[in-house]
This record gives sequence, structure tokens and C-alpha cells, in this order.
Amino acid sequence: MLLLSTSSLAGYDINHIFEFVKTAAYDGLDLHISKDLFDTYDSEYLSKLITQHQLPIPTITAPLNSTPEQIELIIKLAEALNSKIIVLQNPRALTSKTSDWLLKNITNLQTKHNIAIAIENSSTQYFLGIFPKNTTTSEDDIKIFKHFSLNTTRLGERGQDLFNIFDQVKQYLAHVRLANYDKKRKYTPLTSGNLPLEGFLAKLKQHNYQGPISIQIAPPFLKAGDNKTVIKNLIAAKKFHEQYFMKLTPTPPDITPNNPSDY
Repeated sequence: MLLLSTSSLAGYDINHIFEFVKTAAYDGLDLHISKDLFDTYDSEYLSKLITQHQLPIPTITAPLNSTPEQIELIIKLAEALNSKIIVLQNPRALTSKTSDWLLKNITNLQTKHNIAIAIENSSTQYFLGIFPKNTTTSEDDIKIFKHFSLNTTRLGERGQDLFNIFDQVKQYLAHVRLANYDKKRKYTPLTSGNLPLEGFLAKLKQHNYQGPISIQIAPPFLKAGDNKTVIKNLIAAKKFHEQYFMKLTPTPPDITPNNPSDY
């Protein structure tokens, strides 16, 4: 499922973003919650837009430094919109109160609300962009959350190998935030940067990844404000995804015939 992160079109109202996504023929939206944009957490209004445009919001991305109270409100929003994934930022970078609350309650929250709460890698110097390098509980914490969101541009920012990180987290991968990285510029167009996104998408397909892929390109690179160019650039990103992901065939499992001598 191909989604567009609403932060790609920050500056437009949410209804206009729905219109862009519909015109560019994406499958839905990755709703980036903003504390200053009331429409992004108005469940009644968002439900009307979902019905009007016939586009779902399968994924919600929580803002940085979300508090326990805000996370609980986002979970309620996800239930109202039938969103199945909530993306949270690095819990270890949150306040100790929020981090402790999250690690203590995450399993119950996911089970009770039937929702995946995925940790997204950060651009800070943490193990996998999430946990402090010297922590002894990083693997246990990943197992507690069970779901991971891989942000490609942040890997580029940290100079990490995209394929190596994928191999480390693939069993937990629930969401991909796809963007390129060009020198010090984040969230560049998929074809403009240093990351091997063609090979990465091919690897996702080969491993039969079936979760959402959210394209996130910074508004200046989409030429926000020039609506025709925005549509053109969104369609170009979609074609990139089609070429290197949708049109490939997953690699079948390796089934080696038994040696006749084994019978």
C-alpha cells in the first residue's frame, strides 16, 4: 500500500491534501499529527474526508515528544479512523516519564486496541537510531514493541547502511517511510540523493514486505505552492515505487528437493 505523508504538503489544509493524493492515485494517507493543526486530530472531520474522497488513513504518525495523554488520544483517533498503525518516535529520547509509561504499557495498548504501535528510527546516535549504543536492553525493548518503522532518510543522515539495517529489523518491520538523502538535505525526491532506494525497494519486494510504504518528500522539493508541479512530482514518485516494487515478483522460498538417498 502506497501512502503519502501529509507532512509532505505542510502548508496546505488537510482537505486539499486529500485532493492531491486522490489525483495522484495513491492508496491513502499517512496522517502526520500536528499540535498546531486542529484538523489533523478532528476525528469527525477526518472521517467525512475519508468518505468523501474514498481514501483511507491506514497510518498515523505521532508528533515528537508526545506525552502519555497525547498518545492515548492518538490511539482513540486511530480507532475512530480505522487506522491500523501508529508511528512513534524514539521512546528513549522522550522524557523518562513517557518512556517508562510506554515500555510498561505498550503490550497492553497494542492488544487492547488491536493496533500496531511502531517505533521509528531517529537521526540521533542511538543503536538502530532508537536505543543508546551501550544499553543492555535494546533487543528486549524491540521485542516488547514488536513493530518497527524504518525511515530511510534518517539512515542516510547517520551514514548507515540501508540493507544492513533492514536485515536487522526485517522481522519487526511494519512501516517504511521512503525518502532520499542528498548530502545534508533530508526528505529529498526518491531519485535525488545518495541512497540506493531502487535496490532497497527490490529487497522489500523480494522479502514479500506487505506493510505500508509512506512517501515523504519535503514541500520545497515537491514545489509546494505550484499545484500542477506538485501533482507531477507526486506521480513521478508513485511511478518510481511501481517500477522498483510493484512490478517485481517476490522471491519464492528456497525449497530444495530431498536427495533420493534420503528415502
